[in-house]
Amino acid sequence: MVPSEIDPAGHRDVVRVFTYGSLRVGESNHGEFLAGRFDRVFPARLPGYATRVAWHGYLVACPQKGGVLTGELFELSPDRSAETLDRLDQLEGLSPGSLQGTDYERQLCQVWTAAGPRPAWVYTAPQASTRHSQHDCRRSDSHTRPTHGRLSGPGP
Repeated sequence: MVPSEIDPAGHRDVVRVFTYGSLRVGESNHGEFLAGRFDRVFPARLPGYATRVAWHGYLVACPQKGGVLTGELFELSPDRSAETLDRLDQLEGLSPGSLQGTDYERQLCQVWTAAGPRPAWVYTAPQASTRHSQHDCRRSDSHTRPTHGRLSGPGP
């Protein structure tokens, strides 16, 4: 099931995805997984999270008290939203029909834009996974933006 809502014009469902790494416009996975599959994109913030470099070299959103993660909020095209979420789930290693995988989980969060809060799907570190404990959610020493999805600096 895909949570959605009616847009301000009242004529269609809106499914949103917040991105902060390789799915952002201009990054390595954007073209294959999001380009042509959304209607609008906005700058956005996710309070209570920060990015870390996971064991696989990609960024992962981890809970952090006082943290604010900046990224992009995509409003998916209604006719392709379910297919797009399925493709994103595959990319992030989620099993079909599951919201949690080994490396990421997809959860509904409140994301902030200039127009106010919006519900959006966010791929975060799995909360119940032992693999993603202190090791993957520790603070990164590198502030380098990802290049082709991976950090250009040293990884864990």
